[in-house]
Amino acid sequence: MGAAVAAERPAWQTVHDNGGKMFVAGDTDLIDLVPDLLDVAVIGGSLNTTQAALWHSQGKLIYNYGNPQVGVENPEIYRKNYGFALWNAGYDGSMDFSYQHKYGDIWNDFDSQERHYRDHVFAYPTSNGVIDTIEWEGFREGVDDTRYVASLIKKEGSNTSAREIISSGLSGNEDMATLRKEVIEQILRSPSQPPTLKSTPTLTITPEPILTRTPATTPASAGTSPELLVIITGMAVFAMGYWRK
Repeated sequence: MGAAVAAERPAWQTVHDNGGKMFVAGDTDLIDLVPDLLDVAVIGGSLNTTQAALWHSQGKLIYNYGNPQVGVENPEIYRKNYGFALWNAGYDGSMDFSYQHKYGDIWNDFDSQERHYRDHVFAYPTSNGVIDTIEWEGFREGVDDTRYVASLIKKEGSNTSAREIISSGLSGNEDMATLRKEVIEQILRSPSQPPTLKSTPTLTITPEPILTRTPATTPASAGTSPELLVIITGMAVFAMGYWRK
């Protein structure tokens, strides 16, 4: 695969030059071949925290697939590996193979005569929808688990509690339902972070000097001239209107 990816570098560069993005599924050697051009690395196999750190150091995203691929009737492994464990390893998402992929009749998992692979199907198609599988339900639960993590992080303003709960639970081999319950309990007992208020700039109004001419014939006892009163009143109305804006 390395030679094929290296040969595609000019095409990938053209995509980037025109504002596009690239993703590809592959192995850990991608970080040595195209760290500058691959925007989302979909790395197969077991979760690898070193790979996650390397791709993030390049400002890129890392997804996971084939851990396992679709078709294993074990919902718990999909829930764990594409949920809490995926987040805990620092991955940004998953792109497993495949939602629906057949090697013959999609309703016959074992009719592949050439490759002897079973069909990879999360949900079997019907004329008016799909019939899902228990592994699909496990995958869905894993997605929901990470949503609870996101809610906890948002409420506390950091991932400290989430990291402690999930790392400890995975190390202790807790089941995912128990681990989700612990995250929910932490959400409920954690105080909410106060909202950040944007400061409002102070409005300062400095009116222009009022220049008036008082007729020499106006008696001193007459008080302020009508001409000056009109100008002052006008300035007050202007100032009030400007303030309201």
